[in-house]
Amino acid sequence: MEGVPSTDLFKKNTAAFVHELPSEAISNAAGDNNYVRVQVLTPVNVLNEKKQVGVVRELTDIVAAAAGDRTLAKQDLGTHHGIS
Repeated sequence: MEGVPSTDLFKKNTAAFVHELPSEAISNAAGDNNYVRVQVLTPVNVLNEKKQVGVVRELTDIVAAAAGDRTLAKQDLGTHHGIS
């Protein structure tokens, strides 16, 4: 990922999990199911806020491209969590 530190701490604590679900398995409170959820976990204090937003944006774009639906990338559903 562009902009993330090239340190052993970051490299050894980075993983990706993709869970493809049937469309009826996920929805918001209004019943809409045409979206994706991107959640990023990194060690605490590894990424500043700008880099957190950038990583979530880049992963959201990758998921939207893989789904064949570029409108998914326009949603603001990504989150970042620092873990210790």
